[in-house]
Amino acid sequence: MDQLTDSVYTVSDGETVVVKIIPTKVGNTATFAIGGTPLTQLSKAPPTYQFQVSLQPMQTHFGVVRCDFASDTPADAFFQVRVSGVDANGAPVDYTGPRIGQQDPNRCDMEFRRLAT
Repeated sequence: MDQLTDSVYTVSDGETVVVKIIPTKVGNTATFAIGGTPLTQLSKAPPTYQFQVSLQPMQTHFGVVRCDFASDTPADAFFQVRVSGVDANGAPVDYTGPRIGQQDPNRCDMEFRRLAT
């Protein structure tokens, strides 16, 4: 895995990807889906999801983080996404992904791309 932007990553076929959505000043009210299919949470605090990459070269898994902010949530509340996997040498990597605040749309699209090799 390598990070191209805060929401775009390159991945390897068979790699396990973990997505954590860490709330700050807001409840654990975020979800993650791949290809339109919601994933089951591994942990509720913080919401944590896992999927295995199953792509042919030059294909992409499209993911979406959805967040809910209650009407009484402080203005500076946000969700911080963390994405982890392994690099080309098999070493663990952990990246800071998108930050989603109340002023942002309540969703963030993500891409997990397999390169040609």
